[in-house]
Amino acid sequence: MLLAPPMLLPLVLSLTAWAPYRSALPKLVSGRQAVAARAAAAVAADADTVDAEADAFFRSIDENGDGLISFEELSNHLGSLGYATGAIEHVVDMLDLNRDGEISPEELRESFRRYDDPALRAALGLSLSAADAVFDALDANGDGAISRSELAAYLKGNGYGDPKYRCTADAIWQMLDINADGAVSRSELRSGYLTYSALRTALGMGNR
Repeated sequence: MLLAPPMLLPLVLSLTAWAPYRSALPKLVSGRQAVAARAAAAVAADADTVDAEADAFFRSIDENGDGLISFEELSNHLGSLGYATGAIEHVVDMLDLNRDGEISPEELRESFRRYDDPALRAALGLSLSAADAVFDALDANGDGAISRSELAAYLKGNGYGDPKYRCTADAIWQMLDINADGAVSRSELRSGYLTYSALRTALGMGNR
């Protein structure tokens, strides 16, 4: 019987103890890779949603259809929302990334990705009307607040199968019920709708 030299005994014992776990290592690595892949896919899907929103906004503002938003076109839109000249110039500075006086589709997409927060969407007059429409659809009994059961019923009625709609409802509820009082107010839905692009997708109509 071949014996290990005394100085190698700790190493031999260590390798022997590790042996049962070596077969599990590929599964662990594979599991982590799968999680990373799902996370990357979610990020990509979210980016696609933001780009689609930017493109829709671009088409609505590009009045002459020349493929660029001019200062005048954006000023007309923001002016209709009640913005003063100084505020309009500030928004233009946020969007006109190359400072050429016009906003391209690529610049608007990049701005939407860079400023994916309530401030830009509120400044551009986006999402609040859509959020209010969703609130009215969710508030089935018209009492001015959304209950957990109303949210679940809305999701089930819009293509989320059982039990997926229950899991989705729980996840959305955690985002929306900011003060944890067991009901979602109109302002809470507005806040969540503006902040989370994934939430806007989940609450949109259509099959899932």
